[in-house]
Amino acid sequence: MSDTDAMPSPAPAPDRRRHRFSHRLRLEGVLVAETAVHVGGADDDTAADLPLARDGLGRLYVPGTSLAGALRAASVPHLDAEPLWGRPDGDTATEPGTTSFILVEDAIIDAGVAPEARDGVGIDRYSGTAARGIKFERPVLPAGTGIPLCLTLEVGEIGLDRAKAWLGALSELLASGSFRIGAAGTRGLGRLRLTAPRISQQDWSTRDGVLALLQARLNGGWGQTIAIAPSGRNHHGQAQVLAIEIDWRPALPVMVAANAGGAVIDTLPLLTRRVDGGLAPLLPGSAIKGVLRSHAERIVRTVTRDDPPRDAAFDAQIRPHPLIEHLFGRGGPKIAADRAAADDAWLPGRGALSVMDCQADAPTFDPAAWQRMASVDRDDADPCQGLRDRDGREVRFRRADHVTIDRWTGGAADNLLFNAVEPWGVDWPAMRLELDWNRLPRAGATPVAGDRRHQERLAALALLVLTLDDLRTGWLTLGYGGNRGYGEIRLAGIRLSGMDPVTGGTLDGMALDTRLPDWRPMLETAWRTVLVTPADGDG
Repeated sequence: MSDTDAMPSPAPAPDRRRHRFSHRLRLEGVLVAETAVHVGGADDDTAADLPLARDGLGRLYVPGTSLAGALRAASVPHLDAEPLWGRPDGDTATEPGTTSFILVEDAIIDAGVAPEARDGVGIDRYSGTAARGIKFERPVLPAGTGIPLCLTLEVGEIGLDRAKAWLGALSELLASGSFRIGAAGTRGLGRLRLTAPRISQQDWSTRDGVLALLQARLNGGWGQTIAIAPSGRNHHGQAQVLAIEIDWRPALPVMVAANAGGAVIDTLPLLTRRVDGGLAPLLPGSAIKGVLRSHAERIVRTVTRDDPPRDAAFDAQIRPHPLIEHLFGRGGPKIAADRAAADDAWLPGRGALSVMDCQADAPTFDPAAWQRMASVDRDDADPCQGLRDRDGREVRFRRADHVTIDRWTGGAADNLLFNAVEPWGVDWPAMRLELDWNRLPRAGATPVAGDRRHQERLAALALLVLTLDDLRTGWLTLGYGGNRGYGEIRLAGIRLSGMDPVTGGTLDGMALDTRLPDWRPMLETAWRTVLVTPADGDG
């Protein structure tokens, strides 16, 4: 037998027929940021701890990989899109994996967009001050930033009609305003809405089609623009989400301090750029969510009598009970042991509760006017005097001076005179929260009274209701200076929309006080089951 005869036969070549295509469809448009966006990248030599992504030319951009990942996560559950995105981990013996039929290009951000700075800080649960090593700065793309979208779909086995219907449904999903991308999605960042969508088609199946697309390319186009009939899908109602709107007004100045003061002002309120280009006061979702989480921890620790040692690290302080992690998420690295232990009962990382940024409706300022106010260098006058909004109306912002009293002399302590610009007369919209029922412990197919996971879901809802009730009664302050006369609010009402988490029905702007009596028996039972008489190992 020759050496050639002894050689094993070569492995069969991969079957490429699965990726043949007859047409190409392209979806183009602009994803407009309804809230600020952070898509992180490598160190860009700035002072920021979490820099924005930049390409090789130093331009701000959103990588196509980031867009593709977010688009896949958004479309697969609702639009049956998994085959289009490929199956790289397929069983090559029986069902070989395939590459994606979808190409998503990098999105270059306009050079005129100026990032904003957002500070993040962890609050030590004992001292009430910034936790050691848990303070960071995150630059963000402001609301109104346009992110160009260019997505190409190669039409293969699914057929042209089905591909058009899917791409049209995806366009509607992106235009609904429920699409998110980037970091801190549950803390108000990353909400986008598709505008000016356009779908084009290339025909590669016929000679005339190829000649037509070549002619289009010579004329600077890509293909033939086509119209697609509406899908009739309700993209807002597909997710199991309970939307909570909290109508409120400030009783005292409410603000989050900006990361830098002015020339003679130590503390300025945080402002953000609106879609129309003006500046408006902002309560970041991270600030609101931090207050709610801290108080929810206080409630749980009071019931369970489970306090961490005073010398515990910050990461240990914020893990008093699984309910907190279900509701507010768990930060830090996701080690393999966490993933192996967390079956369907818990999804590590992101929590079920999302809190949107709260951007003031009025006043709004011209950026140049605000900069002039902040840069005034005379310490003998109120720089806010005569400050006007974009409509020319004088606003009720005032400089307030504060001083620390020397405990021995009774006079002003040396070098401890400071001031702040207090925002009076701000019109705030409702705070918006969303509770994603799918991210809470999953019950069985037919939940019963004794189902532990079902009880944990209801107990998490009960904890949220208790926290909101304490917000309503004035126990909680928002933003800067909560112990020094700032941040006190008054609630006018709490409205519920979306899925009723107890009955599975639909709520349409119902008041929480109206719905709560029907919920109360089940919530009280779940609360006692999970918190008062916890299962072994729950603490």
